[in-house]
Amino acid sequence: MYTDAMRRAFQSITAPKGFTVELYDNDNFLTLKADAKQFLNMYHDQKIEAVQYLFKVKKALESEGAVVLLVRTPVEEGE
Repeated sequence: MYTDAMRRAFQSITAPKGFTVELYDNDNFLTLKADAKQFLNMYHDQKIEAVQYLFKVKKALESEGAVVLLVRTPVEEGE
């Protein structure tokens, strides 16, 4: 389901410095997975930028016909 148009839309949006997401093609939908540890190491404004980035990517992919699920890794106990 991940098309060239979706790839271009995803790559057209610049991620905040030091923030990455993993993209998985699950045939009927795409999953954007963020690492919770990255959020734990960010200041408040950086967290806002990261979340805005996730929503921009989601919207761009959806504009190309994708169904997008946003998830994050679990936060480990004690962190």
